[in-house]
Amino acid sequence: MLDSAEEQLAALLTGAIAQLDISPDMYRQAVAKYQSVARFLGAGDEKEDKDLLIYPQGSFRLGTVIRPAPDSDYDIDLVLRVSATKEQTTQANLKQFAGQRLGQYAAHSSTGVRLKEGSRCWTLRWPSFHMDVLPALPSPENPPTGIWLTDRDLYLWQCSDPIGFAAWFHDQMRDQFIRRRALLADERAAQIDDVPVWEVKTTLQQAVQVLKRHRDIYFAGRQSLKPPSILVTTVAGLAYGREDNLFEAVLHIASHMTQSVKSRNGVIWVANPVLPQENFADKWREHPERARAFFGWVAQLQRDLNEAAGCRGLDSVVDRLETSFGPEVRMSAQDLGQTYRSSREGGKLASAAGTGGLVVGSARPAAAVRPHKFYGRA
Repeated sequence: MLDSAEEQLAALLTGAIAQLDISPDMYRQAVAKYQSVARFLGAGDEKEDKDLLIYPQGSFRLGTVIRPAPDSDYDIDLVLRVSATKEQTTQANLKQFAGQRLGQYAAHSSTGVRLKEGSRCWTLRWPSFHMDVLPALPSPENPPTGIWLTDRDLYLWQCSDPIGFAAWFHDQMRDQFIRRRALLADERAAQIDDVPVWEVKTTLQQAVQVLKRHRDIYFAGRQSLKPPSILVTTVAGLAYGREDNLFEAVLHIASHMTQSVKSRNGVIWVANPVLPQENFADKWREHPERARAFFGWVAQLQRDLNEAAGCRGLDSVVDRLETSFGPEVRMSAQDLGQTYRSSREGGKLASAAGTGGLVVGSARPAAAVRPHKFYGRA
């Protein structure tokens, strides 16, 4: 139940993002697919001592996946790490080796998977789902989890550390994650370790999903200008003020997210927090219009959030948020309305200060994210 305008706004965004989140079935299918690739290749995960490792990176690992646009499909980003040194191979040879092995998997698969080459990775594509597999070497210069990447457009090896980045991101929300996992375990009468990590959703993860949804709508039809998810996630993680309320968290992040954009010798730089020499805005030097587009997007995000906060009445709030965050906001409001109606029958409605609308008055929303019924809505 809701007792403030901020909680009403947070509830609308939470419900909208729940509809855009990856479903448990899709999550399990994605895991099953990449595990089948690992088995075929004889690869281990990052916890194993094998010459060939394969493990997830990006939004799938971070818990910030959102439903793709209608003309796109779900994807999972993987690292295929080969135990070799830069002196033992070349970028081209490593890329070719990965392509050959993945091609063998595609040829032996009975699921209709196709293989396609990209500039840095290979893509395994199924109907409505694809997997980007990034060949890499371990980096002795950035132990224990740093890697060297291939890139057919660049001469020098590129450094990265997706495992280290994920550890940093989860550290930004560690206290809340521990609390919410314990609450879910208590609700299920289960041990804490029995609650899968991916089933726990924190405010920071939801905030990144909100930002990505706003970004996707803002840049619709202008894909080349869209800031990459890793950049959005980084500036959000650095700006996050440890808020529990989702709307307050997104508002705070939007107000501070440009502070992580620096200049190094005239080059715009968004540093990887665990590997400062990696620049997540590296493409902006060649494409300065992308930097201008990023700042324009942040300014619009701030306007949209502030205008939504200034609206009076639930209908006005929904109309304003729907424009910026999509039709899922209205679906979220419909479910919130059902809560209102149920509470009205119990005589628990009160007036919301600052909105002029009706909210449910006394108890706050539970901190743990409970299973919802939004999956699969179009």
